[in-house]
Amino acid sequence: IMTGGIDLSVGTVAALASVVAALLSPYGLVVALPAGVGAGLLAGALNATMIVALRLPPFMATLATMLAAKGLALRLSDNRAVPVDWASDFTALGMNKVANLLPWTILVALVVVGIAWVIVERTSLGRPVLAIGGNADAAHLMGLKTRRAEAFVYLFSGACAGLAGVFLAS
Repeated sequence: IMTGGIDLSVGTVAALASVVAALLSPYGLVVALPAGVGAGLLAGALNATMIVALRLPPFMATLATMLAAKGLALRLSDNRAVPVDWASDFTALGMNKVANLLPWTILVALVVVGIAWVIVERTSLGRPVLAIGGNADAAHLMGLKTRRAEAFVYLFSGACAGLAGVFLAS
């Protein structure tokens, strides 16, 4: 939304990542977590490629990714619920608390928000992100690296959706 586009695929990318993580849950959190985030990152890379390299409108590109992620999630799950292996440490991510006080989901969400804030407010990548949302053509004419910033935003969105999917599965 900060770039003037919208990512319609977030929900189905999270669903795809949850299916991937649930399928790999017997191997534990060390395997399932990176695989789920990686699935989201791949979807973000697909969005970034279609939007930045092929110049498709974000609405259409992310709509296509949404449908592809939904189809892939249904295919991987064989159109059924995917059971999670309760014997592995995978479910600890969604069920346990840090120091018996704060759920892991809240802690990780705060860390991700902190990282996003630092990127937008304190790095050279943040200004182009905000400028693209104001006027992408003017930002490009000012010499800002708008393509790199826009690609990063969709990659970050995909990774965050993948992380959300892992938490949903755990």
